[in-house]
Amino acid sequence: MVKKVDGVIIMEQAEVYGKLNDLIKQSAGQAMKKLFGVDFVVEAGKDGVFYKFTPNGNYDGEFDDVVEEPKDPSEWYGYEMNPYYNPEKCGLQLVYSYDRDDEPYQFNLVALWKHLATGKYYVGEDSGCSCPTPFEDFNSLADMTEVDEHEIKRILDQQY
Repeated sequence: MVKKVDGVIIMEQAEVYGKLNDLIKQSAGQAMKKLFGVDFVVEAGKDGVFYKFTPNGNYDGEFDDVVEEPKDPSEWYGYEMNPYYNPEKCGLQLVYSYDRDDEPYQFNLVALWKHLATGKYYVGEDSGCSCPTPFEDFNSLADMTEVDEHEIKRILDQQY
C-alpha cells in the first residue's frame, strides 16, 4: 500500500524492496546492453522464474521457459552425437577402429570414418581412463584428420 503524506511517500517494507528490485533489474539490463550489446538479457530467478530485459534495458516481465539457442548443426555434441557411438547421426560411417592397448578401464583408440556426404575418409585418435567417453571432445570434422588411401592402408596395417 502506497500513501503520500505531506509530500512523503509511505510504503510497506515489502513494496519498497520490490520497487528497489525492479530498479536494480533495470540497471542490470542497461549495463548488460552497454557491455555486451545483447538484444535482451535473461536472468534466472528463484523457483524457475526468468526475468527478461528489453533492448533498452527495461525490465520486461517474467516468463517460465527459456529456449536454448540451437546448436550449430555442423557440430556434434553429447553422447547422441558422438562420432564413435552414433556415427550416422554425425553424417559418418565408422569403417574401422581398434584399441592399441586393449587394457581394462582405459582406452587408446584409433578410428577411421567415411564422411557420407563427401566420401572422404577421416581418422581420429583418443585415449583416456574409463571416466571419459571415447571421442567426446570430437565436435566436428575439424577435430579429425583427413586421410588418403595410402594413409588408410598404413592405419589398417598398424594393428597387425
